[in-house]
Amino acid sequence: MWQRTTESYTDWNDRNNAEIWRKSWAESCNQYLAPDNKIDHRSYERQGVEQIPTIHEGHVAREMGDRSERVQTNIDIKASNRELSSLSATIAKIQEEARKLFRQIAELTELIRKRAQEKAEAKRQVEQLAQTGPAQPEPAEPTPNVADNFLKQLNADKA
Repeated sequence: MWQRTTESYTDWNDRNNAEIWRKSWAESCNQYLAPDNKIDHRSYERQGVEQIPTIHEGHVAREMGDRSERVQTNIDIKASNRELSSLSATIAKIQEEARKLFRQIAELTELIRKRAQEKAEAKRQVEQLAQTGPAQPEPAEPTPNVADNFLKQLNADKA
């Protein structure tokens, strides 16, 4: 007959407030921190950071040192994060090098295209002269340049 109901007048136990309070705390702290030491209330995933979060150790685990399972777990996580950071830096370098190579390939392709147009234009002019004027000796073949050598090597590789 008598059932107990609890009314909350302060919303202290409302989980929706936790996000608001954490954000306010971060903003308050960041007013006094240097730009390099700013804190963020969001998870690494929400921040877009590729890092494994550590777990809370507590003062007892810290006092135990390396004998504590929590401390050992955090040591392993930190080592993994250093390796992940190193791999991310290596991937960034590889991507930048790939972008440079693609730009160079595009430049060489454009050079090859221009060179082919020049050759076609020269051939067309020679044919026009042959049809309209007296027979003249054939012009000497121009010496191959880097683009010609690249194109020959590319065709050889395709074959």
